[in-house]
Amino acid sequence: MIAMGGLYAVISYAVARRTREFGVRIAIGATRWNIAGVVIGHGLRLAGLGMLLGSIIALGLNRISASQVPSLGETPWVLPAIAGALLFLTVAACWWPARRALAVDPLTALRTE
Repeated sequence: MIAMGGLYAVISYAVARRTREFGVRIAIGATRWNIAGVVIGHGLRLAGLGMLLGSIIALGLNRISASQVPSLGETPWVLPAIAGALLFLTVAACWWPARRALAVDPLTALRTE
């Protein structure tokens, strides 16, 4: 849940900073799916990088701790289950900022700043 909150904050900030860009994209004909894809894709790239680094660290620590506690090596499904849950939480955390990006009025976005 902490990861979801942090990712939501980062994506929400990025959407707020790119309001004008989304207004221009909508004005020149971008579809709702294009805008949502940009926002959700950004979040998935951030989460993917975090999952990759976290998995590498977790596998390294698992080998070290499995030598100390033999029963830790008996649960190979935990890491993929956590990655799947984080993927779901990433899409959920990106959905609200994506909806806000979709609601941008092109004229209002271009007149700001």
